[in-house]
Amino acid sequence: MTALEFQASLNPDGTVNVPRDMASQLKNVASFRVVLLVPDGADNDDEAWRRLGLTQFFQGYAESDSVYDDP
Repeated sequence: MTALEFQASLNPDGTVNVPRDMASQLKNVASFRVVLLVPDGADNDDEAWRRLGLTQFFQGYAESDSVYDDP
């Protein structure tokens, strides 16, 4: 299964537009699943936790770790 993600909004007629670059990837697809993630008050907290996690992760990276970057 492949995941395609994009930002969208509800049109006045109740439809959602799929961006052209995404739609081109769906030309030979008979059906697909749509998942709607609607922001709520907790989303701000989720973003803060995500940023904190990334910051903490990269603080543990040292220049000496670069030996593992080359195949």
